[in-house]
Amino acid sequence: MKSTKLIYLEDSYQTNIEATVVNITKIGKKYSVILDQTIFYPQSGGQPADTGVIEGETGKFIVDHVKLDDGLIIHQGTLEGTVEPQQKVTATIDWNARYKNMQTHTAGHLIDEAVKNLSPEFQGIDGMHGINNQQYIEFNGFINESYKSEITDYLQKNKNLDQPIISETVTLAEIKKRGILLPFEPSKNKPVRVVSFGDNPPVPDAGTQLKNSNEVWPILLTDFEYQDGNTRIHYTLTPPAKKELPETKEATTKDTSLAEFQQQIDALANEIKQDEVLSNEAFQQKYSSKKGKFNQLAKSIKSVSPKDRGTAGKLLNQLKLTINSQANKQADTKKQEWFDVTLPGIKPQLGHAHLISQTIKEVESIFASLGFVRRRYQEIETDWYYAEGLNIPKDHPARDDQETFYFSDNVVLTAHTSNGQLREMEFLKEPPIKMINIGKTYRRQASNTHSPMFHQFEGLLVDKNINMSHLVGVSNYFAQHYFGPDREIRLRPHHFQFTEPSFEVDINCNVCKGTGSIHGHKCKVCKSGWLELGGAGMVHPTVLKNGGIDPNKYSGFAFGWGIERIIMMKHQVTDNLRQLYTDDLRFLQQG
Repeated sequence: MKSTKLIYLEDSYQTNIEATVVNITKIGKKYSVILDQTIFYPQSGGQPADTGVIEGETGKFIVDHVKLDDGLIIHQGTLEGTVEPQQKVTATIDWNARYKNMQTHTAGHLIDEAVKNLSPEFQGIDGMHGINNQQYIEFNGFINESYKSEITDYLQKNKNLDQPIISETVTLAEIKKRGILLPFEPSKNKPVRVVSFGDNPPVPDAGTQLKNSNEVWPILLTDFEYQDGNTRIHYTLTPPAKKELPETKEATTKDTSLAEFQQQIDALANEIKQDEVLSNEAFQQKYSSKKGKFNQLAKSIKSVSPKDRGTAGKLLNQLKLTINSQANKQADTKKQEWFDVTLPGIKPQLGHAHLISQTIKEVESIFASLGFVRRRYQEIETDWYYAEGLNIPKDHPARDDQETFYFSDNVVLTAHTSNGQLREMEFLKEPPIKMINIGKTYRRQASNTHSPMFHQFEGLLVDKNINMSHLVGVSNYFAQHYFGPDREIRLRPHHFQFTEPSFEVDINCNVCKGTGSIHGHKCKVCKSGWLELGGAGMVHPTVLKNGGIDPNKYSGFAFGWGIERIIMMKHQVTDNLRQLYTDDLRFLQQG
């Protein structure tokens, strides 16, 4: 069955339309009618359903409830006469009830804008705009009732109360183009209806709205209710003195005079003064709770004559201040009477250094115990220090712009920390040199195990008679002090332009302890017993010469290993490198 066309979204002020009956069914004494198009709003989003009539030549259908079911609007009610499928009918809503619902709904949105004006951290998460006579907006977090006057001032003075309200349906392309923020992921094929109040950003909305916020009667905040860590701000609307209420069922009831309402307030105020002996909890329960006497009195403001309702609201606010003052006084008295100073305090939540920062300090400490000095050289580097001086010719694949971030032909974001080798040689001019350079590096790569930005530590030792045994000793020392005393390293021949000979340094797997198997099955972590730690080798004579060191007199070794790589190898925190850069506290608080 084809979805019902929703006329109420096109024009919330249209009161009747011509339509065709698609289907009619009977369940018990009630009937359900589906039209090809409708003006009736279904109960949803906290807004009550419209009521009214659907009339044809042979009968009248009285609508007392409307609901939405899988794209179909179902009108429920009683039937007088007959209504048949394919019959032409006229659908008419109860305009007074619709207009009241629109005022209440729009008022809720204005309160949401006012609270977000206090702080963007307060976000509306739920609302009730008249269903079961409940009117509130629920926000995440605790909003102190002391903000009531500030919210009220915003509602009264801000331009929002005299600005157009624009409802529109936007596609996914329009959402992205206009930068509209939604609390959910929009569908590619289903447009989203949004509403904007004046210059405020659009927000999702599927209800009926007024054309201008100046049509909303003055908003009275009646209560701040706290539950499950959230805040519900209850409200009601007070009609201006010269503006009559729409003709609704409530308008036929007998009005309460302002004098009678004043007597009720005075009686409650006297009762409050006599209840000073109550405990603070009992006092709050009796007067300030959801079912307390103040809320019961606040609900009766609807019976006050429309011309006096504004004054009645002010009297209610004064009574609320009296209740709060008395509650605070009793709470202070209780504190003075008894307080256990031995109770433990609430410890503040403390953070810690990021896992990458912790690892950098740990690496620096290990090499410092061997006499290596911590250095940090620039991340934006010239071609000489990045490549040419390190014996990397211009036609080398590593210098291709598909591998390296270039600022210009001669300036790059350095892809390794080896530029520190030349700069350290130039700085000291004469060995011995024992340097550990830790910094950020950049490469054109992104995956679960690679990031465009990552950290490396570069080791360099240059002196007389330095050989491979020194490289092995330093590598073993680091492996056993960082990964554990049972770890071992091995050298595997490789090729790097700036070292000769060159090696990949492997470390035995901590899961299978270098055997490559567990209980007769291949190790899922290493597959072979060893994991690659990083590159190393004896410094190329050309690099020593470019750094101003005589290669005939001095020799040295260098290594470059990744901070993120050794973190993943030691802690096995994740198989996704990008989680190290997340702001997810569930991950970050583990360290």
